[in-house]
Amino acid sequence: MGVAQRTKASPGSPQIKVSNGRLQIVFSCPVDQDGTIKRKRFYLSTGYDDTPANRHRCGETIRRIQRDLDYGEVDLTLKKYKTAYSLSVVGEYPEGAKELEAKVSVPLARIWAEYVSFKVAQGKSPTTIAKDYQKTERLIAKLPASDIEDAVKIRDWLVRNCTPNAAKRYMTQINAACEWAVVSGLVKDNPFRLLKQTIRIPRSQRKTDDSYIKAFTAEERDRILAAFNRHPHYKRYYPYVWFLFFSGCRPSEAIALTWGNISETHITFDSAWVEGVDGYELKKGLKTQDKRSFPMNETMRDFLHKHRPPAAKPSDLVFTSPRGGHIDSHNFANRAWKSILSALEGIPKFPPYHTRHTFITLCLDAGIHEKDVKRWCGNSAAIILAAYASAKRDLVVPQL
Repeated sequence: MGVAQRTKASPGSPQIKVSNGRLQIVFSCPVDQDGTIKRKRFYLSTGYDDTPANRHRCGETIRRIQRDLDYGEVDLTLKKYKTAYSLSVVGEYPEGAKELEAKVSVPLARIWAEYVSFKVAQGKSPTTIAKDYQKTERLIAKLPASDIEDAVKIRDWLVRNCTPNAAKRYMTQINAACEWAVVSGLVKDNPFRLLKQTIRIPRSQRKTDDSYIKAFTAEERDRILAAFNRHPHYKRYYPYVWFLFFSGCRPSEAIALTWGNISETHITFDSAWVEGVDGYELKKGLKTQDKRSFPMNETMRDFLHKHRPPAAKPSDLVFTSPRGGHIDSHNFANRAWKSILSALEGIPKFPPYHTRHTFITLCLDAGIHEKDVKRWCGNSAAIILAAYASAKRDLVVPQL
C-alpha cells in the first residue's frame, strides 16, 4: 500500500493508548480496497514506557499524522511516522504479535529508546537526557536508514551532514547504545563498534583539556565582583556570583541551595536545579555523588550571615531570581553575566561555570592538596590532577 487517496470521509483522530505498559498511537483512516472505501484502524508502537515525558514525546508524531489525515496524505506503511518500533499492525493485533515483533529487524530508534529508558531508570541526570539524549533522538529520526544493518550508510550520512566533532559524538553515543543492546539481548552484533573509529577529527578542530579548564585570575575575579556590586540592575546577583567564586560549586548546586543546607560550620550540597525534559526541575543528589560537605572559613561564614534575611526559613532559597524563585541559569548567563563581562576590558569572556574552574585553580596555586580540593568540589582526584594541576598558570621551569 502506498499513500491513501484523498477522500471526504471523516478520518479518526490519532490517540495515545497503552498496551503492556508501552505507548501506542492509534488512528483510523479510509482505505481503498479493490474499489471499496473501508475504514481501517492503525496501531503504531512507539516503544516508550507510559510516562508524562514520553507522552509529550509522542505529540509531534500525532500532529504529523493529524495533518496528513486532514489532507488525505496518510502514509499507510507508517514508515513516515515511526518513532521507536518498526513493527506496525494494520487492524487489530493478531495472535502471536509478540513473536512477529521478535522476528523483524530491530531499528536504531527502538534501540535508542530502550537504552535511554534504561539510563533513566539508573538515575541518569535530567540535564543529560534533555540536552544530549533528545538531541541524538532527533538526529536518529532524520537518518536516511533506520536499521542498524545500515551502519555504513548512517556513518557516511553523519560525515556529510555534521561537523567532525558532532559526527564523532553522535557515532560514539549510537555505538554505546548498540553495545548495550548486544549485552541486553536485543541484537546479536554491533556494526558500529569498528565504524566509530573511522571518523577522524582534524587536529585543528580537536578540543583540548586546556581550553576547557581556563580560569580567571584572582584580579579578574575581583573586577567581575566589583562590577556586579556597583551595577544598578544586576547588583542583586552579586551574592550569587561571590558564592560561586569562593565555594567552587556548580551553578546548579548554588541555585538549589536552601538555608537548611547551611550550618555554623559547613554547607551541605545535596540537590541541583537542572534542565529536564519538560523544563527546569529540582534533582536530588549531585552530578557525581549524593551529597557533599563544604567547610566554611570565616569569610564565607560572615558573608552568609550578612546575606541571610532575618526571617529566612530552612526551606527558603539562599539565592533567588528577581521574582523570588530559582535563578534561571540561561537567563542569568545571557543577560547579567554577558552584560557585566562585555563592559570589562581585558577580561576573558568565559561562561559562569568558569567560576568553578577559578576556585579550583586558585586552591591549587595556594598549595592545597588535590584530595582536599576533590572533597570540597566533588571532582575525582584524577580529574583534578589531569585537568587542573597540569595547567597551573604560574608553573615555570625551576633553576636546575
